[in-house]
Amino acid sequence: MSKPFPAGVTFDTALVETRIAEADPAYPRAPRVPRKRSSRAAKIELLSEELIRHLRDAKA
Repeated sequence: MSKPFPAGVTFDTALVETRIAEADPAYPRAPRVPRKRSSRAAKIELLSEELIRHLRDAKA
C-alpha cells in the first residue's frame, strides 16, 4: 500500500519489503574476535574497520 507524502511523493512499502527480502548482503559481517591488545589500539582498529565498511557501502 502506498502512503502519500508532501509534494506528491509516495512510498511503496510493498516494493521496499520485496527488495529487502530479495537482497543479498555484499559484505556479510564476520564474527567478532576478542581483542588481546591494548584497548586504545583495539578501538582504533574497530573504528578503521567501520570506516572501511562504510566507504564500501557508500560506493555500492
